[in-house]
Amino acid sequence: MTVEQARGAITRGDRAAAKRYVQDALRVNPDSIDAWQMAVELATPGPERERAQAGLQRALDKQGLSAPPPMTMPQPVVVQQTTKDYLLEAVLTALLYWVGAGIVGLVANILWLNQANRFQREGVPVRNKGCLQAVLYVHLAFIAIGVLTLCVLVLIPLLLGVLGAAAG
Repeated sequence: MTVEQARGAITRGDRAAAKRYVQDALRVNPDSIDAWQMAVELATPGPERERAQAGLQRALDKQGLSAPPPMTMPQPVVVQQTTKDYLLEAVLTALLYWVGAGIVGLVANILWLNQANRFQREGVPVRNKGCLQAVLYVHLAFIAIGVLTLCVLVLIPLLLGVLGAAAG
């Protein structure tokens, strides 16, 4: 059982667990050729590997066999992550701002930026997040300019009227 567990650990890329399983297998059956082969493959070069090779040879001699070719360890599987691209979302947000749906565009922009940040925290590569940020900054600048313009257009005449009434 532990030899199969060691193979599973090797497939997952967990060499430390595989070594523990092999050691357990050798405690149960010190003449296990499979366990000794795995021990040779998992051993670091030097005395550890020499001990494992000697153990394999003893097990082979006991069973009257010659040394089999060395076992090749499967390589861990590398999972390719997809990259999340936010260029389309940035263009859609800019179009929403441009056609006059500013609040809808602002909400969509903030939601997409939050999603991009969440993906980044989870380790998913994110592209063109800066485009979303740039569109948001430009929109916020237009809002600030609009508010300042409104203040100037409303407050200055109001102040001039109050000052004129106070002087007269």
